[in-house]
Amino acid sequence: MKILFLTISTLLVLSACSTEQKETTPEVKQVETAQNINPHGIELINGEKWKVDDGMMVTIQLIAHKIQSFDGKTIEEYREYSTSLSNLISELTSNCTMKGQAHDELHKWLVPFIGLSKALKKSEDIAELSKIDGELKSEIVIFGDYFN
Repeated sequence: MKILFLTISTLLVLSACSTEQKETTPEVKQVETAQNINPHGIELINGEKWKVDDGMMVTIQLIAHKIQSFDGKTIEEYREYSTSLSNLISELTSNCTMKGQAHDELHKWLVPFIGLSKALKKSEDIAELSKIDGELKSEIVIFGDYFN
């Protein structure tokens, strides 16, 4: 009788463990998919883009134009590009007037963007500089997906 009870108990525990494992696996995949779709975790407001204050938007448009039109070939061109971006980012952050969740969501995009700008400033390798420039170009697209 004890053997039957132990056997049934063991089977119940094992089946519960395997069921639990199957249930958690899809959740992990959903999170990974969501992170790939939205790498910064920016949330839209009822499916709508966030409004960026007009003054800040002008600076962001200047940054976007600078990034989209840049086609550097030399270290010196990348240095000038990096300095120009740093100056525009400083202007943007020092004149920040946004508040609330819109401000918080903008920072989810801005912090990684600033990190890329700093990486651009530090690198001495043309291939790496080109890669970072491509990432900056992608970041401008991400901005447009979530902000007006």
